[in-house]
Parts: sequence; C-alpha cells; structure tokens
Amino acid sequence: MRDKKFIITISVIILLNVAIAFGWFYLSSIISIKSIEIYKIREDISTNDKMVKDNQLAESLITELADKKEKIDSVFWDKKDATIGLINSMEDVAKIIGVSGEFGDLKLDTMDVKTGEIKSPTAVFKVEGNFSQVFRVLVLLENLPHSLDIEKTSLKKETDGNWVAEFNVSLLNFY
Repeated sequence: MRDKKFIITISVIILLNVAIAFGWFYLSSIISIKSIEIYKIREDISTNDKMVKDNQLAESLITELADKKEKIDSVFWDKKDATIGLINSMEDVAKIIGVSGEFGDLKLDTMDVKTGEIKSPTAVFKVEGNFSQVFRVLVLLENLPHSLDIEKTSLKKETDGNWVAEFNVSLLNFY
C-alpha cells in the first residue's frame, strides 16, 4: 500500500509537471503570436505616421507651389488676357507720359504657314507727342513686366513739330 501511494504520488507529480510543461508551451506560443501581432501593429503605426508626415509635407509643398504658380501665372497670360493686358499696359504707358496713343492692327491667332506654329499676339501702337515723350514711351514699353518684342519701330516728325512713332509689338509670354 505504501508502494501504491508512492507510485500515485510520483504519477501525480509527473502528470502535474507534464501539464505545466504543456501549459508553458501553450502560453509561450500565445505570447509569441501576440508579439507578432504587436510587431505588425507597430509597423502599421509607423507606416501611417510616415504617411501623415508625407501628407503634411505634401500639403506645405502644394501651398508653396501654389504661391509660386500664381507668381509665374502673373507673368504669363492666356490669349484673351494677353490682348486685354497688352492694350491696358500700353495705354497706361501713354497716359503716364502724356502722349496720345491709339491701336492699329491687332492680331491674335496668326499661324506661320511654313511651320504651322501659332505666333504670339501682335499689335500696332501709334503715339504722338514731342521727341522726349515718344522716346520715353519706347523706354517704358521695353520695361513692362511682360516680355514684349518690339519688332519694328518707325519715327517721323510731322509738320506741326510733333513726332509720331509706330511700334509693332508682339507679346512673347503667353500660352
């Protein structure tokens, strides 16, 4: 009977050790699975954090580029605005100097027959005043903030002492 109790006690201890070992392996596998899930969640958080930072950087870049685009667009005009802007700028120059100015031939959609390229809008601007006023008009036209090409200039003195200048001007910065 004593041997029987001893065997039962040893059997129970062995069974408890085996149960503890299986429990230990079960808990360690659960911990391993959860640590893998935590690692994946940390990767997702890191990825999302990087995406948020990239989005913030992109937003700030977009606002900076929008400001730069506005500055660039203020120099370049589309054809409709180019015509209006060209006329207004040249009339303003004539008013500043105090000469009489009028527009002649205004061409918007001219195409080069040989190359098929659309040419820039052109206008003929005629001013009348004394020599220094006419010359100042030429200087101010050259210094307008928009790129103008003064293709041809004619200057003649009238019988009444006034000078008449005719400028063939094309706008270079349009789209």
